[in-house]
Amino acid sequence: MALKKNIELKVGIFVFIGLIILSIIVFSIGNIYFFKPRYNIKVKFNSVSGIEDGAQVKLSGVKIGEVEKVKINYNNEFGKIQVELVVLVDCNIKIPRDSYAYINTLSLLGEKYLEISPGATSNDFLKEGDVLVGMDSVSMREIIEVGDKIAVKLNQIVESIDYVVSDPEVKESLKTTLKNSSEMIMDFKNFVASASRVLDKIEKGEGTIGKLISDDKIYEDLKYLVEDLKKNPWKLLRKSKVDDKKNR
Repeated sequence: MALKKNIELKVGIFVFIGLIILSIIVFSIGNIYFFKPRYNIKVKFNSVSGIEDGAQVKLSGVKIGEVEKVKINYNNEFGKIQVELVVLVDCNIKIPRDSYAYINTLSLLGEKYLEISPGATSNDFLKEGDVLVGMDSVSMREIIEVGDKIAVKLNQIVESIDYVVSDPEVKESLKTTLKNSSEMIMDFKNFVASASRVLDKIEKGEGTIGKLISDDKIYEDLKYLVEDLKKNPWKLLRKSKVDDKKNR
């Protein structure tokens, strides 16, 4: 009888120890902070888009805690209902007081979690029981409403364009405009081609301007003439008098 009791006692102790080890393994694998010291802060929203108790809390994309409780409160100051998230954060994590929080999803159709983007302050951090005002996320209903409005506007624009283009007078005006534009482009091309030919002749020394530019003798003669006129400006006056006598 005593032997049987000893065996049962040993089996019970073994099972108890096994349950403790199993619990520790489960908590470790599940990333449950059962033994870690934590502090709580509160985050207030007008809408949380379906976030629930136990949701992850991340700071710059790194998990730092979890949502302990989701509560609905009436805010007397603003006169409306607000959602309050009680958040448990690891004690070694410091969150700047000017940080902002918003609801995010792990994937397009994934579970909701609380994302905190750290602020710029480095000497003022949230403490136990402090409140952080969250940024309300855009609901799917609002996105659909905006999409519907955009679709209506686009449809109106398309109908307006179709109405204008289908008008015979507008069509004729467009044809005339396109024709005139085509002619202008051709004229511009011809002008560019003519200018190119003129520049080519000038570069080769052809024509009056080309000779003036390329012929060194003409250049020297003009230079000499200008210098002579600068020294003897009376020659211009004398020539004018002679011309006047001839005209008389």
